[in-house]
Amino acid sequence: MKITLSPKYMEDSFLKYLNEIFCHPEITCAKVKNIIIDRGSVQDSGRQAFEEGYHDCYSDIDLSVKVSLPSSGRITPEEYMKRIDNEFCDVNLWALTVK
Repeated sequence: MKITLSPKYMEDSFLKYLNEIFCHPEITCAKVKNIIIDRGSVQDSGRQAFEEGYHDCYSDIDLSVKVSLPSSGRITPEEYMKRIDNEFCDVNLWALTVK
């Protein structure tokens, strides 16, 4: 199957990736440049972030995420960092807080 890396295809893929990230309840928001994306603004803010970050089909978009872990949880921030480094190797952790 031939895939054409058009800006529209790239934008759709980016929005799909954002939606997958927000399936994790500990992710509170994401950031591209200075654009904050939360669960309620994935489509609008996600499109705006894509427009800011996309240059051509070979460029990547630097995405950071903010994570909030419950203080009564079974995982420590350090353990979470180990797991996220393995699972989301191309996503930067913007902030990690414990409630």
